[in-house]
Amino acid sequence: MSSSLVLVTGVTGFLGSHIVKLLLEQGFRVRGTARSGKVSSALEAYAQYKDSYEVVPFDDLACGDYTTALQGVGAIIHQAAPLPGREASTEEALNVAIEGNLNILRQGDKAGITKFVFASSWGTLGAEGKGQPTRVLTDQDWSTITREEAIVAGNVWVTYAAEKVLSERAIWDYVDQHPHIDATAVNPPFLYGPFAPGYRTPEPNLNALGSNSFIYGLLSPSAKPSEWSRGVDVRDVAQAMINALSTPSNVGRKRILLTAEWYSWKDAVEYIAAERPALKDRLSVAARDAESVTFTPFDPTRAKEVLKAEFRPWRVTLLDTVDALIAWESEWMSKGLSFSL
Repeated sequence: MSSSLVLVTGVTGFLGSHIVKLLLEQGFRVRGTARSGKVSSALEAYAQYKDSYEVVPFDDLACGDYTTALQGVGAIIHQAAPLPGREASTEEALNVAIEGNLNILRQGDKAGITKFVFASSWGTLGAEGKGQPTRVLTDQDWSTITREEAIVAGNVWVTYAAEKVLSERAIWDYVDQHPHIDATAVNPPFLYGPFAPGYRTPEPNLNALGSNSFIYGLLSPSAKPSEWSRGVDVRDVAQAMINALSTPSNVGRKRILLTAEWYSWKDAVEYIAAERPALKDRLSVAARDAESVTFTPFDPTRAKEVLKAEFRPWRVTLLDTVDALIAWESEWMSKGLSFSL
């Protein structure tokens, strides 16, 4: 399918920039969407592919008109999503998330585009945060969170979890009513890894590190890491989504869990200390002294069978992430910029 034009939403995001990079390297033609203020930087990042890559401005996921963006497109990879806490109310956040998915799906369907790949989340599965796991999670599992529960909770992360569940369910409801659409959902946990050229943070904005902020938290002696370390390499997720473009439609519902090896923050800091001894004195004391954590296990079988997904060892992802973060940190410091965890 390398001769087809693929529309990728949110190309300046952490995952989106990796999807673009891999598509272009593999001979695809790509049209991306980005917020108006980021179009120029998105194009500049891949200037050498100017004959195969274009970016159109798009600022309204829920109500925007994709007519121009969809012209000549053979497939859609949709991973743009609103960030937690951006909307004024829980109700508004849920509406934007749900309509943000349905808007591009409906317009793509109207334009005759039947191949639709989108990024969901492991959070839709109802995984346990603490305690002993009671089962192995599969693509048949769903969180039971409801719109009403999210509104009552009034918590940004509860809202975010509900956004993911309700917006993915809305996609599948639409697909069930329009069975000619060949949809694939990937459901990864936290995304770790280095940054693609299209993802830039010119100023020390730690919030822009996304899930990598958890890894960066290991690089401060006084930092207390998040209780969750479960993650997967962003490059592996990007490639799996590209592989979905060529998967057959007769393999059942393509709701695919993308998982890698679990490891603890204690494992992480011990490995960083061994492989990057210059960082040993700045590693999190709390992580070093943490007890082992037992996570709810996931079953990645269908990811390997359906999407031919391959996963890097966690140690490779960890060191690549640390090296990228240190490089960013050095760049910030060279400009005289200050920051703190």
